[in-house]
Amino acid sequence: MPRPSSRSAPRPRVRRAPARPPAPRRGPRPHAPGAKDAPRRGAAGGRRRDRRRRGRTSRPDAQTLVSWAQAAGLVDPGTAAALRALAEDDPPGAESVLRRLRRVREAVHALLDAAVHGHPPAEADLRTFHRLSLDAARRTPYALSLPLSRWRPPSTFGALLDQLTLAAQELLADDEVLGVRLCQGPGCGWLFLDRSRSHSRRWCSSGDCGNRDRARRHYARTRRAAGAAHGQAAGASPARAGEAAAGVSPRRARR
Repeated sequence: MPRPSSRSAPRPRVRRAPARPPAPRRGPRPHAPGAKDAPRRGAAGGRRRDRRRRGRTSRPDAQTLVSWAQAAGLVDPGTAAALRALAEDDPPGAESVLRRLRRVREAVHALLDAAVHGHPPAEADLRTFHRLSLDAARRTPYALSLPLSRWRPPSTFGALLDQLTLAAQELLADDEVLGVRLCQGPGCGWLFLDRSRSHSRRWCSSGDCGNRDRARRHYARTRRAAGAAHGQAAGASPARAGEAAAGVSPRRARR
């Protein structure tokens, strides 16, 4: 019987596939014409407002006033629709009411600003608001009910402005005016009525200015912690500094 050969049997040849060519590098995407200069969607009418413009005085039109009054619960949807139609039918009349509204708002803001900063109101501001509130009361008779009240659902722009003026008069004559605060959000400038139990409210809206302020403080704490860790690593030995840079704890490194 012949002995088996010590040489191994020849391996079958395997045909290898050719190497794939390297993938080409992706260059920068082509610039879409006009995309860089296009405004962000919702930047003008979105929920978040530009902080640099929040403290400035805006000039609302009649439609904006009606939308605000409906959101505040001063008018129902049917009355709001009637007021919008009235503004379209009589633009000069609506603009006249808006001019009066701006005078009332400036006078009320001056008085509330004095209350926020603990100053006595200026005599000129008091005279202006006194005249405006007397005119509103003269045009708004008492309702036929007790207790006496001048509140009634407004059916015209003038009646809506008179109700706003009388509501501001009630606030300024009440002890609650001492709870008016200035929002501490940078660049905000809005006033709000602090009705919290501890009277420690800081922002006009916790979900707007409050979130922005909390995110800013968290970012500052993170930067301080990162700077302190970097300083400790720089002052340690080279081996410890390398371990700290690699994220290895000293106890695990000694093992």
